[in-house]
Amino acid sequence: MFSRNVVSTLAVLGLVAPYAAADRLKVTLGLEESNCLFGCVDTLELLKFSDVSADAGYYYSLCNSVYMVTSLAICTDTYCTPAQKTAGWTKVTGYCEEYAETALMPFEDAKALINASSVVPVDGLAAAGTTFNSTVLVNYDSFYAGLHTENAWNREMNFHHAFGWSLYILVGAIVLVGLVNRVLVFISTRTKQVSVEDKYRGYIPHENSWSGSAYTLYRKYISTPATFGYLHCQPWGMLSIPTRIQAFFVFAFCLINLVFTVTCYDLFLENLYWPGAKDEQLWRYVADRTGIMSFYNLPLLWALAGRNDVLIWLTGWSYSSMNLFHRWVARVATIQAIIHSAAYTWIVRENIAEDWAELYWRTGVFATVFMCLLLPLSILPLRKKLYEFFLIVHILLALVTLILLFYHIEIFDGEYEPWLWACVAIWVFDRFLRIVRVAVLSFNAFRSGGNTVAVMTGGEQGLVRMTVTSALPLTPKPGDYFFLYTPMSITPWENHPFTLGSWEKNANGGTDLHFLIAPLDGATRKMKKRIEKSQSGKANMRVLIEGPYGHSENVGRFEHVLLVAGGSGITAILPYLHELRTKDTTTRATRHVHVVWIVKNSVYAADVLAHELASVASTESLHITVELYLTRESGVQAADFVASLPANAHARLGSDAPTEKSEDAKSLSSASTAAPAILAGRPQMDALIGEALKQLVGGERVAVVACGPARMMDDLRRAVVNAYGTGEHQIRGDGLEYFEESFAW
Repeated sequence: MFSRNVVSTLAVLGLVAPYAAADRLKVTLGLEESNCLFGCVDTLELLKFSDVSADAGYYYSLCNSVYMVTSLAICTDTYCTPAQKTAGWTKVTGYCEEYAETALMPFEDAKALINASSVVPVDGLAAAGTTFNSTVLVNYDSFYAGLHTENAWNREMNFHHAFGWSLYILVGAIVLVGLVNRVLVFISTRTKQVSVEDKYRGYIPHENSWSGSAYTLYRKYISTPATFGYLHCQPWGMLSIPTRIQAFFVFAFCLINLVFTVTCYDLFLENLYWPGAKDEQLWRYVADRTGIMSFYNLPLLWALAGRNDVLIWLTGWSYSSMNLFHRWVARVATIQAIIHSAAYTWIVRENIAEDWAELYWRTGVFATVFMCLLLPLSILPLRKKLYEFFLIVHILLALVTLILLFYHIEIFDGEYEPWLWACVAIWVFDRFLRIVRVAVLSFNAFRSGGNTVAVMTGGEQGLVRMTVTSALPLTPKPGDYFFLYTPMSITPWENHPFTLGSWEKNANGGTDLHFLIAPLDGATRKMKKRIEKSQSGKANMRVLIEGPYGHSENVGRFEHVLLVAGGSGITAILPYLHELRTKDTTTRATRHVHVVWIVKNSVYAADVLAHELASVASTESLHITVELYLTRESGVQAADFVASLPANAHARLGSDAPTEKSEDAKSLSSASTAAPAILAGRPQMDALIGEALKQLVGGERVAVVACGPARMMDDLRRAVVNAYGTGEHQIRGDGLEYFEESFAW
């Protein structure tokens, strides 16, 4: 059986491996011992020595001039500690061998060549450009200017990397909050063992506890509401509005990146790299800071883009939440890349043509351009209207950008490659895991007759009912969805997510997965046409399945469950109803399920009533009520709709009240089974929540699960938020939970 725990473990190892193997990845916060010697080098480089040509390169002069080497030795011996001398001389020796192909004389040999009587004391800053034909000793002020320069550069590099690592600490905090939130939910909403007598006395556990009040405030003001106003599922222009807890982490991430970009810069006029030019120093540090932090953001960006996201498994947060973070990380990383590129362009503005001739420069420019293109080519309207185009372009531009960045950092001898290889490892692992999922669940697809049967019901505007048989047994859960591939089509790589409607084990050892699909455009339209061409009214197909993905809520812990669907959102609600009806009463606390479906397509509604909702009936332990609201867009009166239903679809005209209520648990369990009620218009979400709360007795709780149009979801979220509190007609945080099933573009 395909184990999610095994998948989670492999994913963690896959993400850790590239970092564990990165032997070049060395980040320290302290100043290097060698800075003292290189402070001497920086000062001596201001001077010229007669024993080497004035046109000699930096490393040739440093390693071959006897006057330079002996001056370096006496400067180091005068101002540096023994440990600093050893570390510095070892490092500069390595540079001479690597870049000048010269063996630098040992420190003691250089010191032995010094004739103390011929050493010339020099103010290195004042004598810049002067040629000397003997060993010199720069004064302390000149030496300190060089040391300050080296320490400032060292410190800035430390800050660049420390601030980058702090982003991962923030991610760790998010994971920790997610884990704590899961524990709090478990503790606060676990099934409470309360006697029947206590329920009718009005006993409510933890009524006056400080933790209960804190949790209520957390639900009402932090975890549930939208950031501002009530828009969440509905976009604000082209932006998706997060919930407040999501917004907190998005804001924290952006703020940290902003603060780390503008702080901790040591600017001084005596800087020997950029003497007298604080603006040059600032732009160089900003260019490096933004470039390095953008690189730190890349692995996080790629990790949040995959279907097999370790963060989802650890926190229990939804794919839509991680997709939201992915978009914000992408925006921040792109802005950092733009600043990095603009700053370096300003720095080399007088020699831009020479730099453009360098491969690392051109690839960096194009990488930034492609990152910029990814943003407008990922806007919400494009994702909704042309998703396949968006997906292909997104993947191609991301991969090209990654390749360009490898060439861009070639000059650093692999120093920054670990971050790019981490992106590669994440992407390859995600693709590998997708292939494994498909292979394990779909190897029966190429047997004779295929592994899928699809039928069309309800006429021209009806639904496609598809049954896919998995090769191995599965135990799906409500909220699960699978990506379906059609390998025999002209686009076998295309795959689309479909929510699982119901499931059952078959006699051959596999699991029959039932999908309810509303034909729209693209792949679903092709599927419909294929079925229509079949004389038997059904099509035998070969379909590859990848999954399961998604997250499931254990609503069976709640005594009352309110399932609210809008339009095709019924496909996400039906699995919860299916599980509650089939779940063992020993593991289910639920006694009452209320289904509310708001729909404008009367043909669609009649089709579901004749099939999925035809056999819904209450039992002694589970009372089920179903209400179907036909909106004005349907163009059909409720009475006419009921009269036109086929024989196998049972329904009745409903009253104006949102639901029919029972006064106590006894009346609920003994109530007669009623056919789904058909009503006109749309229900008020506040009324639905209010009526659900009226049914609660004592310490009972209610779970609200919703899936549907964005406006309906936002109305329901606002109603839930308004219901939290300690006032009249309100409920504490542990008595009401809201679960949202939504697809994130």
